[in-house]
Order: sequence, then C-alpha cells, then structure tokens
Amino acid sequence: MSASDNLLTTNYENNPNLSITEQKILQQYQHMNQTLLKISNELESLTRTTTDLGQEKGTSIQVINNLRQLETKLVFVYTFFKSAVYSIINEQEYSVQQEDDDDGYDANAPLSDISDSEEQNGMVR
Repeated sequence: MSASDNLLTTNYENNPNLSITEQKILQQYQHMNQTLLKISNELESLTRTTTDLGQEKGTSIQVINNLRQLETKLVFVYTFFKSAVYSIINEQEYSVQQEDDDDGYDANAPLSDISDSEEQNGMVR
C-alpha cells in the first residue's frame, strides 16, 4: 500500500489529535482527491490512443478522426454547391442576354446610342 492509498483510506473521524474542524477539512480533502482521481481516469480513457488491449483508439481520438472526415466531406459539398449556384447565375445571365439579342436591344450599349438608334428608326415622339 502506497502513501497516497493510505491517505485515501485513513479515517479521520475518530482521531483524538484532530479537532472536529480539522477532521471535516481532511475528509473534504479525501473526497476531493477521490473525485479528481476519477476525473483523471476518465480523461485518460478519453484521450488514450489505444485501449488496454491495444486495439481501439480512445473516444476523443475517434471523435477527432470522425470530425476530420466530416470536414473533408463538407468542403466537397460546399465546392459543389458553390459551382452549382455559379452555373445557375451564369445560365440566367446568358438567357437574359439571348432575349435581349433577340429583341435587337443591346443591354451593354450606352443610353445615348439607344436614343440615337430610335431617332434613326423614327421612333421619337
């Protein structure tokens, strides 16, 4: 039995050399120490790279690997989505331009050119 195990199992309740306040404080320290050991063991199991059998990775390592795979997939989805939106916008612009060309109206022409062409066609009021 090591000294730390002895500290965890010592009963301070009936120790005549300690006041009641000291007994309660030491019992609280024992309780805190046990809680911290449990937390430490749980964190170790989460971050362990292999299990005791050496086969599996710890839970947090598995979560990190899964998140990396998910991140990679999301990048692909984002890229495909972005290209699809670009394609739709490009197609709409092309169809508007084709309609304007069919009407004989140049959407890129300055307004002065449009009024000049209307005057030449006798469309001015």
